[in-house]
Amino acid sequence: MKKLIFPAIFAVILLSSFVTSVATTSLNNDLEKFYMHMGRNIKYPSTASAKKLQGNTQILFSVNDGKLEGLKIENELGGTCDVEVINQILAFNDYKSLKNGKYALKVTFKLEGANTEAKNLNIETPTNYAPLALTIVGYAGKK
Repeated sequence: MKKLIFPAIFAVILLSSFVTSVATTSLNNDLEKFYMHMGRNIKYPSTASAKKLQGNTQILFSVNDGKLEGLKIENELGGTCDVEVINQILAFNDYKSLKNGKYALKVTFKLEGANTEAKNLNIETPTNYAPLALTIVGYAGKK
């Protein structure tokens, strides 16, 4: 009996790891176009850069039958960073490539060379939302 218990437990652990990996890979493949668009088009706002503003913003949205719905700023960073992210979410034109669901996009704005404190560091993903993350790096100018 002991000989059967260990292989059974091992099989369950192995199977659950495989299912998680497949789900994550599927989600990532569906989001590839979205991430490419966002990464190429979000620019560090000059207002935020001038103020040496850095930190996180979180934007919530849903996709239903290929349509963007319920766009909302959940955690505001300011300095037009939130507006920049929303503009690029609205500019993306292939929501049919994303699975139906609720998404929480956390965008980190980081200035290389800045020593200002980052805002909204401990953002949590709301319940029932799939977490998405992107980092935008800018460079702090000299004073």
